[in-house]
Amino acid sequence: MEKRNFELRLAGTDALTGYAAVFNQDAELPFRERILPGAFRETLESDRDVLALVDHDTAKVIGRRSNGTLTLKEDAHGLRVEVRPNLETTYGRDVLAAVKRGDLKQMSIGFVCREDRYTNGLREILSAELMEVSVVSMPAYAGTTIHTRKKEEENMRVEEREIRQKLAKLRKENKVLLEKEELTTDELRQVADLAREIRNLEVQVETLKPEPKPVITAAPVDEQRAAFISYLRGREFDARAMTLGTDTTGGFLAPEAFLTELVRKLAELTVMRGQARVLTITQGSVKVPKLTDTVTAAWTAEAAAITPGDPTFGQLEFIPKKLAALTLVSNELLADSGIPVDTLLAGLFAEKFAELEDAAYLKGDGIGKPKGLLTEAAISRVTTASATTIAADELINLYDALPPAYRGNAVWVMNPATMNILRRLKDGAGQYLLVTGLAGAAPANILGRPVLLTNQVDTVAAGKDVIIFGDLARTYYIVDRQGVEVQRSTDRYFEQDLTAFRAIKRTDGGVVLPEACRILKMAAA
Repeated sequence: MEKRNFELRLAGTDALTGYAAVFNQDAELPFRERILPGAFRETLESDRDVLALVDHDTAKVIGRRSNGTLTLKEDAHGLRVEVRPNLETTYGRDVLAAVKRGDLKQMSIGFVCREDRYTNGLREILSAELMEVSVVSMPAYAGTTIHTRKKEEENMRVEEREIRQKLAKLRKENKVLLEKEELTTDELRQVADLAREIRNLEVQVETLKPEPKPVITAAPVDEQRAAFISYLRGREFDARAMTLGTDTTGGFLAPEAFLTELVRKLAELTVMRGQARVLTITQGSVKVPKLTDTVTAAWTAEAAAITPGDPTFGQLEFIPKKLAALTLVSNELLADSGIPVDTLLAGLFAEKFAELEDAAYLKGDGIGKPKGLLTEAAISRVTTASATTIAADELINLYDALPPAYRGNAVWVMNPATMNILRRLKDGAGQYLLVTGLAGAAPANILGRPVLLTNQVDTVAAGKDVIIFGDLARTYYIVDRQGVEVQRSTDRYFEQDLTAFRAIKRTDGGVVLPEACRILKMAAA
């Protein structure tokens, strides 16, 4: 394994950063050597572990790639490295203290050369496997430095100030030349040279700006979930990990993993949530623009006046409504650490929410709940001839009533009892239209489009809307307020040794494009 030294700096209070390798820069060893760009590409693209050491001592590991305390990145300048030493070890704290005081000023890397070439006494490293990086007291060769962050920033500020002063001077000279009405050939050449130098200085200023400090916005999901589960079980927990916030009554918003499980179960149990367009908002309401009238066009004679037409826009406002569920869990179950209590509650709440949500998205009156698709008068209906039966021709009429542009993503939605009627439709010879004999598979589609079943659509009866056919993602929007609030209480059911859990979800929905849907309506009695 070969060792080389490059620049390293102190980044912040607990990290060392610098370039483990500088590309296309000659190093004077017993021979001349140069590392070419991409030499460490195979290491970076693999999951190979690389160690960060002190003086190449494998007993003093201050970081490693596999746990994220050592990061490596290749850019145009070289191989950039950042090490976050383990401050719970003596040598980890010692190395930071030594760098801050200036006792350690250089860094070394260890690598195994996989491919190189020699040209006129110059060794060029084409490919190398990086093994480790080390903070060292005795470098393999001189010339590299290590600085504290404070000193580095001071040097950078001085250099930046000098560059900015020079930049201002050149800009002033350039402005004077450009204000002239006419420029000589020499002056034009001078303007071009000034512009080139100004661009170079601007690039230098950008490179001197310190890298932005990482912003920690949330605890890792596993920490959020652990805190959430502890809250559900009534144990001590770190409230700071519950980064999604609290409500005014003291409940906690569930972590993202809980929401994913909840939404997944809702999609399985309902029709509308899986088919409609679902939006998530963080504010109290959202307005969706809608084109209600477009521009006009007509064949016009030469020199004749053109009738103007302006597009007209309307707005649909969605205000999420409150949906609440309450469930009781025995304290024995909560105490059983083998039970995934968050998954259990997600399933319980999903079952309660699913029935109410689907009913509202289909039949809701819009008062305290979403306005349902079937309550939208703007959706065109195809009426059957009979109040008690459906003919095959009426299914075809319903299909053809939907504009062709929306048929490609359209689905049929109906009650299982209605589907039973359709399965029993026969031709003049007594053959089933949808199933070839009783041995045939139950049809999953009609006229090439999928069939979805739900008890929330009415069964066949006089005057009822019984079949929906349309592109529901274009027809109907569901708008969810971000987060599901979960609160626990041990007081109300104390004598029964039960803990109550309440979940509150806010959602709204409505028809945005009636043209993308058609409904089959039974004739009046």
